[in-house]
Amino acid sequence: MASSRTSAPPAALLAAALAAAPALAQEGGEPPTPLPAPDARAALERIAGPMRRLADAGRVLPAPVLEPGEHLLADEALEAFARAVDDRTFAREHASFRGGYLRRNFLDTEQKRGRFREPLASAFEPGEIRRFEELLSTPGALVLARGLLDNRPELARVLLHERVHREMDRLAPNESGLLRRAYDDLMNRPELPVDPKEHYGLISSVPFVRERRVPGRPGGFYEVAVAQNWSEFYPYLANGVFEPRVLDALRIDHPEAFRLYDVMRARSARGAGDGGRSE
Repeated sequence: MASSRTSAPPAALLAAALAAAPALAQEGGEPPTPLPAPDARAALERIAGPMRRLADAGRVLPAPVLEPGEHLLADEALEAFARAVDDRTFAREHASFRGGYLRRNFLDTEQKRGRFREPLASAFEPGEIRRFEELLSTPGALVLARGLLDNRPELARVLLHERVHREMDRLAPNESGLLRRAYDDLMNRPELPVDPKEHYGLISSVPFVRERRVPGRPGGFYEVAVAQNWSEFYPYLANGVFEPRVLDALRIDHPEAFRLYDVMRARSARGAGDGGRSE
């Protein structure tokens, strides 16, 4: 069996460096042994500075705090679920499901339940599969792929997004209508002119509801998603994927809808970590 060496964590290295220099390790008062010269202090800072940065980079973000009805499940179970509930062959073969709020039971036929169980049979015990099926058949459940624990920012983003879906599902009809009217207004606003030279001469205008461009990431996915399904607009708005003018327009032109959205986002963000950034 291969062995592995464990190096001292950055924080421990930093503590050792500071312990070797009492003049920097103490705050207030006179150090018992002053450093002999500014050059020595500068030399220590050249060592301690990178160590501090290394310690900061090595911090592990805290896991979001799950609420009742929120579950971490095996990635394989969520992938099998996604393939089972979509009747389109292409979608079943290319399903990718990292988390979702289940507003109803999507495993509602024996055919779907069979499609769900089949790929799991070789990797999980029957009791585990029954437990997965039970949770994924529960209306109101919020499920997350356990693999998201390896990417805490993504876990926070998915959790916040799906919690906003849950908040929307709990709205009264008049509240839901308020949000829908604000969405319709923002989505139907005229496109904004842009300098074609900045876009290789290909476009001269962009949608009012436009996602923030992130270097290295193709754009357009979120714009298409919210155009096809209005209920995705506010969860993605909470994730911070749109350009600032979208939130500003909601706040200024639709203050009641904005207040309702703001309450939903605040409730959804409790214990979720920083899920409002799109990296």
